[in-house]
Amino acid sequence: AQGVDPDKFVGEVISSELQSLAMVPESLKFLIEVHRETGKIPSRRTEAFEQGLSLLCREPDEDRRPGQVPPSSRMAVGARVAAATLLSGRSLIRTSPGGGGPDETTLAELTGGRETGRHVGVDRRLDFDEPAPEDALGTAIFSGAGAGKVAFAQASYAEFLAARWIADGGLSPQQRDDLLFGSATGKVVPQLQEIAVWLAELSPEFEAELLHRDPLVLLRSGEKALDNEGRARAVEALLEAVRELKANRWDRRLRRSFPSLAYPGLEKRLSEVLSDRADSAWAREIACDLAAGCELKALVPLLTDLVLARSTDLDVRV
Repeated sequence: AQGVDPDKFVGEVISSELQSLAMVPESLKFLIEVHRETGKIPSRRTEAFEQGLSLLCREPDEDRRPGQVPPSSRMAVGARVAAATLLSGRSLIRTSPGGGGPDETTLAELTGGRETGRHVGVDRRLDFDEPAPEDALGTAIFSGAGAGKVAFAQASYAEFLAARWIADGGLSPQQRDDLLFGSATGKVVPQLQEIAVWLAELSPEFEAELLHRDPLVLLRSGEKALDNEGRARAVEALLEAVRELKANRWDRRLRRSFPSLAYPGLEKRLSEVLSDRADSAWAREIACDLAAGCELKALVPLLTDLVLARSTDLDVRV
């Protein structure tokens, strides 16, 4: 596009994790226009998705017939649909008459009550009657999924909108925690982790709760202004997760958080892990990565010794 540096644009899309918006022509146009006008795209994923999905609600495909309601109202409806499907373990919405299958939500289940629509900077209540979900389902945030069925065009759309619905007061804090955290583990339910990541970016209150109960998920939501105690807790959660093979060392979102995890006792803690030959190779590998990410130069002699020692696990040495 004229006036846009393609390499810079693609780099910003990747660093801000906006690939799912860039894949859709309508929202790609939005990202390009914003970049052309400001020289950059929104650095916050939540801001970019809010604006990008609003655009998709404003420009449905020509063969669809949306009603005359503001895009913000369609977004509010889409958020409720996302929450109704993802939080119940379903992914499809049946638009034709008849009962739905185990993976389907019906229009009848989606109607009733009211939702808050954000319009021109003012929250307004939206009656959630039967035409409301039909209208929202006719926008470009959804796509066909077989005869009489639709689904969200991208999983990230649904995850962001479900988190948005929770953040807007769709659930009480107790209801939210009962749904997102497993009763046995106290951790975020694996299938709902992406919703939790989005919600942490939208709600400071939930971010604090997540730090207390499942800090590893919080790390994946980007750099956080954690205090020293929070950083220490996050590092321990990360070490434990890689020992149990529940975290990927090469997870880009996790690695991006490493420089923000430095705290006064980190050198000592990583030295203990690196020096413990009985510890798992995965924990020692991530300790090396943390030392590099936090630029802990005092650990260079120890790391050098590990590289040169033939007894060191090969994966740790390289």
